Amino acid sequence: MKKKFKKIIFNEKIILIFFLILVFTAYKDLFNSYFEADEWFHFTHYFPLTKDPWGPLLPLIKSVTDAVVLSEGQHVVPIGEEIFFLNTRFFGVNFTPYAFISILLHSINSFLVFLFIQELLKNGKLKSKNTIIAIVGGVFFALSAIPMHAVTWAAFYGQNVLSITFFILSILFLKKALSTKKKKYLFISSIFLLLDLLTKEIAVVLILIIPIMIFMEKRVFPVKFLIKIYSIPLAFFIPFRFVLPALYVWINQWIEVSMKLTHQAEVATASSGFDISLIIYRTISFPLSMLSQVFIPGATILSVMQTISPFIYYLYPGEPASRAQNRLFFVYGPGQNLLFYLISLGIVVLIIVMVRKYMQSKKNSEAQTVLLGFLLIIASTLPLVLNVLRIPSWGTDLFDSRHYYMPSIGAAIVFPFLLLFISEFIVRIIKKITRISLNSLWVLGLLFLAWFINNNSVFQANMHTIVDVTGIPRRQIITQLKQHLPVLPQKAVFYAETDGGGAYGTILPFQTSFPQILTIVYYDKNPLPDSFFDTFILDAKPQGYLFSENRGFGFYNTKKTLSEALLANTFSVNDVYGFYYDSKKIKFNDITKSVREEMENFMKNSKNDTDWLVFEDSFTKLSFRYPQGAKIEEQISTQDPKILKIYTLSNPGFTAQLSIISVLPTFDMQEIKTVINEAGTVTLKKIYFDTYHFNDAIEFKSGWQTQYFVKFNDKVVRLVVSGTYLEGSPIERLFGSVAISE
Repeated sequence: MKKKFKKIIFNEKIILIFFLILVFTAYKDLFNSYFEADEWFHFTHYFPLTKDPWGPLLPLIKSVTDAVVLSEGQHVVPIGEEIFFLNTRFFGVNFTPYAFISILLHSINSFLVFLFIQELLKNGKLKSKNTIIAIVGGVFFALSAIPMHAVTWAAFYGQNVLSITFFILSILFLKKALSTKKKKYLFISSIFLLLDLLTKEIAVVLILIIPIMIFMEKRVFPVKFLIKIYSIPLAFFIPFRFVLPALYVWINQWIEVSMKLTHQAEVATASSGFDISLIIYRTISFPLSMLSQVFIPGATILSVMQTISPFIYYLYPGEPASRAQNRLFFVYGPGQNLLFYLISLGIVVLIIVMVRKYMQSKKNSEAQTVLLGFLLIIASTLPLVLNVLRIPSWGTDLFDSRHYYMPSIGAAIVFPFLLLFISEFIVRIIKKITRISLNSLWVLGLLFLAWFINNNSVFQANMHTIVDVTGIPRRQIITQLKQHLPVLPQKAVFYAETDGGGAYGTILPFQTSFPQILTIVYYDKNPLPDSFFDTFILDAKPQGYLFSENRGFGFYNTKKTLSEALLANTFSVNDVYGFYYDSKKIKFNDITKSVREEMENFMKNSKNDTDWLVFEDSFTKLSFRYPQGAKIEEQISTQDPKILKIYTLSNPGFTAQLSIISVLPTFDMQEIKTVINEAGTVTLKKIYFDTYHFNDAIEFKSGWQTQYFVKFNDKVVRLVVSGTYLEGSPIERLFGSVAISE
């Protein structure tokens, strides 16, 4: 009866259902979330293709020809792009099916991890513990809070989660081939290798793992045959990934040169000059760092650091601020990394001891399984090293969450063995001290419970951020916006402001360009012309206006830029639709009427400024407005290299000198008086040109001279004029209009 019960419980169909229920229960809140970032640009790219009769074929071609546009040349993934096209065609911007498929694939991956561990231990000597080890490993993979962004970034399941499905299937069928000596499994493994390479290039890890797995087994198949089988996917992949994109770029450049085009397409390439020591350092540090980070969440390590830091940096009354800063720097900086490295070294020691112990007791399957899991973690980090060529700081602290997904396969293999080894050690210690014999599986269960409680806490915190803090507000904003304005008018200029309490402060809580999102959410019923989607919307600027094929579209998040566009007659006040985001109530309110009235009043008052002209310097990016009739003389300073340029303004009402001074971005304007080195009074004040154009400036009065200062990042603009001027005077209005464009 007991054996029959175990047979039913450990039936693979039952275990598959178990993983489906487990994962869907854990990730159920994801259905309330919404799209995040890069998928909006992909929608922009693929929505027009859904109307093309050749649409299904074009993603395969464009994965090569548009690689620079889609991913700055980092990825050539035809299967991943084809899946995104099909999603766009059938699901559009309905988030629910994306979430469902992503969770479903993660459930299947968790089950496949269980099957793979079980296959690795098929000839193992732990016998009854093998299935438990495989289930624990599968549950670890299913619920780990560390790589969960790979699942929650549901729109990209085709490149994140599905690529790992192909990855596991490739090594699973390889293991079956080695166990059963059946060649058909090798062919299947090879097919999944090709599918994985064309889904996401990080599958190159398999080129390291497959030979390791073959080497660990007795010689089952001829080496030449194995090389031939696994060379076929590479023969397809290498030309597609490297030769075709390079050939396409070369042909384009040849055409441009032959046609004598002045414009040359910009191709994103890695810098030719880089420090090789950085590559060597990351090749060592990435695997060592990943080894602990894939088991222990960063939030847990931070909590530990916060607990132990008072013992390392003892708190005492009246301590200097510098000491408190040192403590914070240690907790949030090198302290975390140091602890991760120490844990990694501890894991390495445990793995060495375990493998040695299993080898001594003739448990070769167990030893090979642990070693393979360890090597999977290490190998999975190596492709990430190349990211430092583009972003030298990448991976300095923690990796992006989704990049832990592949290493989690190795962690899922090693994790139950770590628990088993530690539980057996604890049982021996207890027996030695108390002479009480305990079942190591009970201790293993307690250790697993401790992991589960901590992991679940981090998991729920992450899910709260993904769903409640960002996902639900994004969904609500789009839903409420389309209720206020169901269809895009012929000309639509959106103005949006917030209460500043959202996830992204003073801007709407979207990770990517909100105007680009607007062009997508209206695509179903009232799409803009395809010419709007030929490049980044608004030329990748956060604000602006486009007009094409008798359709107008714009977005502004400051009344300053909106008013400037209205003054330039780019569009009319009646084309403006205003909205206000209340982050506390998650409410997107229609304020169109009040915004239009405010802009109309501004336009009427601005008629008095028709005699003011605009000065712009393309070299310094400085601009300001000045009264008609004033003369401007420009000169380069020869005495002080920090002064980039000097402008002398002559007018019947005043004579002033305006200069641009180069400073460090950290320069504190509060210390401007020490720089001037003169006696006088300093006043912080807002200096206005009009309602929306003003500067938070410093006014310095010394005798009969007045100086104004305003800082723009690494530049300070100074205006020096004789006399004292009141608010609203031409000199103050001039300084209120000063700006430096980025």
